[in-house]
Amino acid sequence: MGEAGQADQRRGSGDRCCQLFIPPVFPRGETERKTELAEIDELNLQLEKKKGYKGTIHGIIPLKEGREMDVKLELQGDVLCILPYLTPQVRKSSGRGQLNLCLGGSWKAPVIRAVEARFEQGKLALLSLPEELNSLKGDICLAKGSNFLKIRGISGQMGDGKFFIENSRRVKINGAELEPLVMERFDLNLGIITLHTGESGLRLNIPGLMRPKEEGRFRFWDSKAAEGLYIAGPAKSPQIKGVCYLSDVEFTFPPLKDKKSPSKRTLSRFLESINWDLKVVTGRNVRYFRRQQYSITNIAEVDLQIDEGSWLEFKGSVAQGGFHIQGSLQSHQGNLTYLNTEFEVEEIGLEVNTQNDPMPLVWGSAKTTVYSDTTGTATDIFLRLYAIDKRTGQRKEKGRWGELRMELTSSDPNDNSPEKILAKLGYSLDNYNQKAAVLLTTGMERILIGGLIRPLEREVRETLRLDVFYVHPSLVGNLLTSSELALENGGRLSYLGFLKGTEWRLGQYFLGNWLFFYAGELKTERDRYQREKLGIKHRFGIEYRTSTTNISFEYNYDNVLRRKDRQFSIRRYFSF
Repeated sequence: MGEAGQADQRRGSGDRCCQLFIPPVFPRGETERKTELAEIDELNLQLEKKKGYKGTIHGIIPLKEGREMDVKLELQGDVLCILPYLTPQVRKSSGRGQLNLCLGGSWKAPVIRAVEARFEQGKLALLSLPEELNSLKGDICLAKGSNFLKIRGISGQMGDGKFFIENSRRVKINGAELEPLVMERFDLNLGIITLHTGESGLRLNIPGLMRPKEEGRFRFWDSKAAEGLYIAGPAKSPQIKGVCYLSDVEFTFPPLKDKKSPSKRTLSRFLESINWDLKVVTGRNVRYFRRQQYSITNIAEVDLQIDEGSWLEFKGSVAQGGFHIQGSLQSHQGNLTYLNTEFEVEEIGLEVNTQNDPMPLVWGSAKTTVYSDTTGTATDIFLRLYAIDKRTGQRKEKGRWGELRMELTSSDPNDNSPEKILAKLGYSLDNYNQKAAVLLTTGMERILIGGLIRPLEREVRETLRLDVFYVHPSLVGNLLTSSELALENGGRLSYLGFLKGTEWRLGQYFLGNWLFFYAGELKTERDRYQREKLGIKHRFGIEYRTSTTNISFEYNYDNVLRRKDRQFSIRRYFSF
């Protein structure tokens, strides 16, 4: 027995043992622990943590250079609780099972020689993930004479999504071998890790590209190829390679500005360190939104449902440079706001390759329908995006972001000037000052819509499984013109006046490009006794849309004016 012979049979609490044993063996920076001992040659500790684990540590620990330690750790019970001592990336953890661990190397630079671990009912909170992993069940082993840590399988849940993790020593994709992920601190080779998810995927939030606390579904699994998401080396800049399928996601770009918490900053740094080789494919209910709170002449608001099958590829590392995006997104559903008017999207497209140009190539068109209360006729107003070629001066249907122009046209041949089209939208010279006041305070309405109405719209769309649902209140505009309305009504103004003009629309696509829709607008009229009455102008219809053809049938009923109207139209668009 050596100089530590008197301490060969020590008992203590698990917490005390972790304080004395684990920090020196798994150091976090330089240790200030000093000792006169040359060697602990018969270490035999019994560990016990109340309602935690039981186990033993026995072996040899040389405290000076020249010899390797030989330590065996055996634990039963809550074996995952030691993970926060091993890495600062783990905030807290728990999980019942059994762990057998053999350590070599020096006490300042330990080397894991063998591992056999099984656990279940596990929970894990990581700094790089906003949500806790639970229901963890795993089987891991490291055979003697090898540094490859084999993950026989780790399964678990994050929220309502399930996942499964495994690894392989080598993986080749298209003839190229992926670099293994090596933890140099412990001389452990994790190989190539593969993440599989179920059909429903995992609910995640990407900081900056999504609203805080909102999540979408990310599926890392291809049912045809039976492949998942590969995580490869090197450890300083791990490579993530595979295909991600999105659903039930709302995203924006440029990124939102958000005050980041420490966990969000850690996640952002982690995402920036990754060497990406990821293709993202859109599925059901993927929406793009963009808001400008104070916008008069530009498009103030965009809300698009991205077509299924659109894609983007992310390649390279932000931290190391060379990060770029390429791909194509298209939308045939959604709406945008221009001149305080809601336009329904007919087609919006975007092509991006940031290696060639940081600005995407954009094209598109949208329409709104205005109704005349005097004649009962409907007019379609079209908003089209275009650009001017700087070299030839010719008009182009596609243009770079930042170079786009907007053109308004009308289905009425009598609207042969911009002034007449603007008059159809309510921007005549007579009420220009009134409309300008509304536009200048549009930011107030954007805050109202964004903070109250938009979450309601998303909830209704998801609950009722609707493709189209939005509400456009006119409260702010009516408040701004309340004094004029009061003068028109002899100084009297009821609450009904603040509601008129509020619009809503809902719809569902079927058989591909057919849309069944209902739209309504609150209107006010006075009866013969000059009493104000609130009514609804209803619109029911079916539309068939492609990029060049629009066929629609509408039935309109105004329950204030007791007026009915049926409309049928076929339009064919040509590009010149």
